[in-house]
Amino acid sequence: MIGDKTFRARWGLLVVDEAHLVDEWGEDFRETYKDLWTLRSRGPEHLTVVALSGSVEPGEQTERILRHLAFREGNYRLDKRDCSCDNVDIIFRECRYPFSAYEFRDLDWLVPVDMDNTSSIPKRMVFVETIELGHRVTLYLRSL
Repeated sequence: MIGDKTFRARWGLLVVDEAHLVDEWGEDFRETYKDLWTLRSRGPEHLTVVALSGSVEPGEQTERILRHLAFREGNYRLDKRDCSCDNVDIIFRECRYPFSAYEFRDLDWLVPVDMDNTSSIPKRMVFVETIELGHRVTLYLRSL
């Protein structure tokens, strides 16, 4: 794909999310991740590279990450932003009901009883351990 002329002409952005992982994590995970710079070196000249991390602080770690990802001195811009989410509440609730394959009664509170249409449902995020479990939870919530 990298050698395809049409792809290369359209490939304008390479985003490396969780860029601190090229420096922080053990060799088991990092070995492949730290080699992302090779994508950059094989990309077209017009390729823009963006590295994102919500946890890295300016200093030695930032310098190591910049080197790992082949950013050249004076040819990048650091932009530090606060990534706090003041509009997000984390709510922990004790589960009272056993759940079956497709029934999750402890999540019923997410969908208001008195809603008149789907736009009345407040935005929520539910974290689950697997994609498959997330699918089952979604099916359950849709059925309410």
